[in-house]
This record gives sequence, C-alpha cells and structure tokens, in this order.
Amino acid sequence: MENKKVNLFIEDFEHKVSRDGKTNYTRFKTNEGWMACFDKALIDDVVKAKGKTLECEITEDEKKRKVLQAVVGYADEEATPPKEIDVTPEKSDNRNTTMYTSYAKDIFIALVAGGELVQGKENDVMKTAIDLVKQARDAFS
Repeated sequence: MENKKVNLFIEDFEHKVSRDGKTNYTRFKTNEGWMACFDKALIDDVVKAKGKTLECEITEDEKKRKVLQAVVGYADEEATPPKEIDVTPEKSDNRNTTMYTSYAKDIFIALVAGGELVQGKENDVMKTAIDLVKQARDAFS
C-alpha cells in the first residue's frame, strides 16, 4: 500500500467503533468519498478542518477502502466541494400511480394463476391487466 497525496475537502465526519468493539476510529466524508482514520491526533486535526481543504496522504487497502494516513497542510488550491444534487423525486401528475400499479400487478398475478399466461406472451397479459385497471378507474371517476 503506497501513500498517495491528494487534496481533500472535508465535508463531514462520524466517530465509529469497530465491530469487535476494540478499535475507535473516525470516518470522514470528503470530495473523494468516505475514508477512515485511526490516529487520534490526526482525527482531532481533521475534525477541526471540517469545511476546508487539506493536502493529505491516503492509502487504499485491497478492498479499495481509503485510509487517511497524514495531513501535509492546508491545500494551496482549493478542491471544489461536490455539487449538491437534488434527489427529490418528481411529483407525478397522477397521485394514484402507485395504487394503480399495485392493482395491475395483482390482476397480472391473478391472470397468471388462472392459466392465462402463455410463454412469451407476458407483455400481452400485463397490457390486459393495465387495460382492466384503466377501465375500472374510468368507470368510477
């Protein structure tokens, strides 16, 4: 495992205890992903630098897990923090889509159990199930 120098923007951290309960360590969320640190003095320094960019030495183990080994200093060139990505799902015009999907699935299963499914005709049976749901929706609207 060879040390590699990188500029890391320290986004967040979480203190952890190993599964066996014997080792305390800290995981740091950085612009390069999550990485662990086991050196108490180093952990304290990096925690204080939250929101800043540090020049660090890291290693990667055989499972591609990154481990923070040393802090060289504050980086001359700022690593840009990752862009915030909006992961909120788009609102559907039809708020009942999940319900209708569930109904179509239930009808599909009933048709399959009733022997309506012929090998290679799964799409036709699903279209029939969807058409039945649409017909019922329209009848009760």
